Amino acid sequence: MNTKKLLYYIDEICRKIDLHTDAFIERIEYLKQGDTEKVEFIEKMMLEPLEQQIKYLAKKATDDNSKEK
Repeated sequence: MNTKKLLYYIDEICRKIDLHTDAFIERIEYLKQGDTEKVEFIEKMMLEPLEQQIKYLAKKATDDNSKEK
C-alpha cells in the first residue's frame, strides 16, 4: 500500500467535506436574507456533487491501492 497516495486521497475527501460544510453555512445565510437565487445556485453547484466526488476519490484510492499490490 502506498501510504502517501492514500493520505492524499483522504486529505482530498476531507477538503471536499470542508468545502461542502462552508457552502451549507453560506446557503443558510442567503436563506435568512431571502436570496433564493443564490440559495438555488449553492444547492445545484456546491451541495449536490459531494457524494459523487467522495465516491470517485474513494474508488480512485482503492483502485490505486489494488494496483500497487
